[in-house]
Amino acid sequence: MRRKVVFSFIFVLVCSFLLAAAASAESSAKTAPGPGDFDFDPDTGTVCWIYPELSGITTVYVDSEGVIHSELPSVPGTYTVKVSTAENEFFSAAEDVTGPWIYYVDRGTVDVSFRSGSLVFGEKGAQVYNVAWSGVSFRNVPASEMPVVSWPAGQPEGLQASFSYNSTVLTFSTAKGSGVPAGTYKCFVTFGDLVSSEIDVKIEPKEIKIPEITSTFAYNGKIQSPVKEGYGYTVRGTGSSDTVGIYAAALELADMNNYVWDDGSSRPVMLNWEITKRPVVVSNIKVFDKICDGTTTCVLNCTEAQFKGILKDDELSCTATGTFDSPGVGSGKLVELAITLTGPDKDNYYIEEGSQTHAAGTIIRSEETGSVEYVSERELNYRSADLINGKEAIETILTAEDRKLIKNGADLKIWLSISDITSSVPAHDMAKVETVRGDAKVAAYLDVNIFRQYGNSENMSKVSETQSEVEIEFKVPQNLINHNSTVNRNYQLVRVHDGVAEVLDAQFDKESNTIRFSTDKFSTYALVYNDVKIRPAQLDFFKVDLSSTSIRVLFVLILFILIGAQICSYIYGKPHTKKQAYTGKH
Repeated sequence: MRRKVVFSFIFVLVCSFLLAAAASAESSAKTAPGPGDFDFDPDTGTVCWIYPELSGITTVYVDSEGVIHSELPSVPGTYTVKVSTAENEFFSAAEDVTGPWIYYVDRGTVDVSFRSGSLVFGEKGAQVYNVAWSGVSFRNVPASEMPVVSWPAGQPEGLQASFSYNSTVLTFSTAKGSGVPAGTYKCFVTFGDLVSSEIDVKIEPKEIKIPEITSTFAYNGKIQSPVKEGYGYTVRGTGSSDTVGIYAAALELADMNNYVWDDGSSRPVMLNWEITKRPVVVSNIKVFDKICDGTTTCVLNCTEAQFKGILKDDELSCTATGTFDSPGVGSGKLVELAITLTGPDKDNYYIEEGSQTHAAGTIIRSEETGSVEYVSERELNYRSADLINGKEAIETILTAEDRKLIKNGADLKIWLSISDITSSVPAHDMAKVETVRGDAKVAAYLDVNIFRQYGNSENMSKVSETQSEVEIEFKVPQNLINHNSTVNRNYQLVRVHDGVAEVLDAQFDKESNTIRFSTDKFSTYALVYNDVKIRPAQLDFFKVDLSSTSIRVLFVLILFILIGAQICSYIYGKPHTKKQAYTGKH
């Protein structure tokens, strides 16, 4: 085993030495370069051997005609680079070594760069460019062969280009109002077969200053506008008016391609503006005297009204309403005014503080004493409701002021009104009723009121309370009347007045189907009822309601008792034969 290990180690060592010797021999035997052994400098056109310990490299240049040049060429053209070694072996860059190595010789180059200036739509201006030539001399060059500017898309009309300073400065220019549209125009500088890189000649849109805008005007009878007309934009919408109102308009650029707002945007500028009303002071409104009618109504005289602040050519008038501070007889009685402007120009004015607010008038005593009348409206209101002894009840309703006015000639009319408000009763009144009605059912909600009206005045007033109770009667609707003979229906009224709920007694007359009750307060009422089952003291056999379920059950029980009695009598009442054991004896 130990011998095998020694022999293996020796074998590996010998193989390693043999491989190293072979590699060394191959390296020393190399006499010619191979692919990747060369490095080419495109700026100088020279080739070098990448192993500096070897030499003898020769470089030649083959033109497009196949002619070999040993020196670095100076004539413009394209050349293929080839190299050879001391052994006179040629290697083409395209075939034998890393490449291809192509060397270009140019006649010259042209470089154009921006120097200064700008061009704006519609304005006079210039853009100046520097032109840098390489390998080109303009000495003794004919004018016909001077550099020119070429426009691939055609030269825009009004945009001029010219060379100066021995063709080293290129200027683009436009005259004022030339009309060359804003945008970028592309061109080239050409000189023989020399062509510059692409040049962008840019004409900027003209900046339009956003005009000053006034948003609010006071009416003056003349045409007013929030903005003045100007160059480069138009006004769309309501841009002017001579009447009061709120208006909307927009400023739009006349040409969004060639114009831009001075804030850099091109969107429309929205305007919301208004003309406000002009103040006017109203005065000289008077009150016509009237004969006492028990009311505070009055008639106002506005025909001589005066308007301070009105414009010369405008027309204004007014109406006014108001009431005397009390209905009694007297002079110098104050009337508070509510004035409304009328006339062709009313919408352009408003009544300013300082206008007339009061006027004074006289209520004259009538030559005759007035009257008081109770009007029964049984056929007009809820279920023929009415006051019992209405004329006598009037004495309870009249106040001391009423009596005074009637004495001075005022005519007073009084009536009762009951209306069904079940569908519109206030929620807080319903809640109050719920607290006192107990197990009674609500049939309807009623609005019970006594009204008063003086003379022919349209103003009516309600009597909320009377000095003492009055008696009221109304007819119960058919759908609320009990038609079941086995129950009695008891009616009551729940009154809700000043947030307090009370249960009132009510008398129901079966013959007339009416309910009568007394009260001295008038507001929301609820008609409620309870159904009480009739329990008779004794049963009248011939008047028994055989349709009643309980009566039917009673008859069935009696029938079962009678049948059972008959069966027991038959079973237990029959004689039985006594059986005896046989003994042989008689």
